[in-house]
Amino acid sequence: MEAAVYEDLREHGHDGELTPKYFGSWTFEVPTNDAAGLPAKRNIRMILMEYVDAPDIDTILEKELQQDIPDEERLWMMREILKAHAILLWYNILHLDLGPANILLRGYKATEVLEQVSARDRGVVIVGFRMSSSKWRDNSKFSRSLEDKPIKPVYWYCGVAHLNGRP
Repeated sequence: MEAAVYEDLREHGHDGELTPKYFGSWTFEVPTNDAAGLPAKRNIRMILMEYVDAPDIDTILEKELQQDIPDEERLWMMREILKAHAILLWYNILHLDLGPANILLRGYKATEVLEQVSARDRGVVIVGFRMSSSKWRDNSKFSRSLEDKPIKPVYWYCGVAHLNGRP
């Protein structure tokens, strides 16, 4: 499913906006042995995408660097994550694993401290679409978004959809 999401984002002109740029996917057949030691073949799938030199939030938490982040910066990060998620929903991509390991912070480096290396290029990059759904696919269980612009994240996350004229 991951390759399908990247392909659909690229096909609809959103490749590389909130995700790494996608260059294609391939399947290789590799000779191996089965559990009984007999020769067998295994399919290996590969996705080729842009390398994003940015730490994920999981790394920041593991290194306990979050206490170095000022409150204003934390709020900016959270706003950007929620905004990216809302835009992906509007692009008809349902990300079902938006956890710390799947959110990269472009413009930062995480060594012994979290360092902002580029204020101009900072942003959120979403990866890890293994557990996702593209509503562009004919076999999708979910209906496509008919909105003319993304729904504000507060309506998704705070249970106030009725404030936007929705039941």
